[in-house]
Amino acid sequence: MSLLPPNATLLELALSSACCLELDPSPMACLGAAKSCPVPFLPLLAWGASVEGWELATTEQMQRDLIANSLPTHRIKGTVGAVKGALAALNINVDLIEWWQTSPKGSPHSFSLMAWANENRDGGAPLSPETFQQIKTLVDELKPVRSYYELITGSQFNQSLALASTADLTTLSRFGADMKAAPLAFTQEMALASASCFFTLTRIAMEIQ
Repeated sequence: MSLLPPNATLLELALSSACCLELDPSPMACLGAAKSCPVPFLPLLAWGASVEGWELATTEQMQRDLIANSLPTHRIKGTVGAVKGALAALNINVDLIEWWQTSPKGSPHSFSLMAWANENRDGGAPLSPETFQQIKTLVDELKPVRSYYELITGSQFNQSLALASTADLTTLSRFGADMKAAPLAFTQEMALASASCFFTLTRIAMEIQ
């Protein structure tokens, strides 16, 4: 459909036809969903959802989980659940101990936070100084404003640890005997030797807590 008047010239009609763009609105519906949004648009969707901790999301799945978890996190912002939920989306488990859970009790409104990073990031160490600071910034955004805390980070492995050792025992024996000459022309001494090799394999398994 053209808005040109009936007396439009051929040039105007050609320009109108060339500049007419037909937009397909069907892909627009997926831009607002964390699961179906194309990867190039994920940062924009995260910005619109006020996602916390975006810098810590090193994989596409982490980014989608953070976006999907953004609204529930904002609903409970300032609680223990908000801190744990946001870090869990980044594959970081948290042991959070509040001041009234210690013996003796700590200072009111204080807590300690042990954050376990269960996967390596960027192919290097599980936690770099930059990652530590980013986790701290995320916790500062989600914790109650009145609370202060101690943050400890580390790596947690649920598999058992096995240690094995091997030992190689070799024994070399030599036996000599004097022989009487036989009727034949045989005057040299004859020596007998034997060698034995023993292998011992010891496996020690232990589980370190």
